[in-house]
Amino acid sequence: AGIENTIFAVRPVITSSGEFNANGHDYVDLDIKMGDGKKLYFATMNVGETSPAGFGSKVYRWGATVEDGEYWAPDSYTGESGWPAGMKLDAAHDIATLTWGEKWHIPSPEEWNLLVAKCDYERKEANESGYGVGGYFFYSKSDHSKFIFLPLAPWDGELEYWTSEI
Repeated sequence: AGIENTIFAVRPVITSSGEFNANGHDYVDLDIKMGDGKKLYFATMNVGETSPAGFGSKVYRWGATVEDGEYWAPDSYTGESGWPAGMKLDAAHDIATLTWGEKWHIPSPEEWNLLVAKCDYERKEANESGYGVGGYFFYSKSDHSKFIFLPLAPWDGELEYWTSEI
């Protein structure tokens, strides 16, 4: 089975500052600066969820515009030789942008890598996370009171989140 049959959760990001709420969705300043000097902010919860611990009530195929919808591929994709390297979502197929507004997007690989490189993180099991589910906490290196929690996928206990490129 290829990527077209894979479903993951979506944790949106935003690269503009504000009141730590954009279009009704909260985000956290983890003190992450991108190469262009903009700050990167991660949402406090996944698309379609109502708490930071939510994972799985809404999952998406890559580029799908509705939950569990058909995957998306650009017109140039023929399906014969696999997905082309470096394929990127456009705004019309980014479920974070479509559901949360134009300021939000699915993180790029660079943005996910910055989260890991610029934050302290630790895995906690369900009985120790405080949320009742296992997951990873990512903390600002300068202030551990600023953090996000990424819950693990309930079907295999792994981090399974989309990136805007495949």
